[in-house]
Amino acid sequence: MGKFPVISITLKDVEGEDFESACGALGSVVTAEADRLVWLLDSDKLTLYDKKKLEGILEGRFVKK
Repeated sequence: MGKFPVISITLKDVEGEDFESACGALGSVVTAEADRLVWLLDSDKLTLYDKKKLEGILEGRFVKK
């Protein structure tokens, strides 16, 4: 416990008239949280793979495993 940081986001405001708009709203929430963690790109705590995933989120695309 306390070994890894926890990222907490709320999805209560994610709404949309259709699936695509709801997905867009969800993407905005995730991207906003990633913006808050941009400093991790300069950290040696993330692997190169994880940094690429974070960069993808920051660019507005979600990288699949």
